[in-house]
Amino acid sequence: MQYVSGVIPALTACLNYFTAPGDGIVMLEPIYNSFFGAIEKTGRKVVASQ
Repeated sequence: MQYVSGVIPALTACLNYFTAPGDGIVMLEPIYNSFFGAIEKTGRKVVASQ
């Protein structure tokens, strides 16, 4: 268990733990725009699905 200060830091922690840089992350749209930035900043690729 890990304390985080918000949704984006929690998403970043999960991305770092469960995926590797270069992996594709499927996001259902529409979604909170900051999720895309968090994914890209960790070196993952956004794969959009409508």
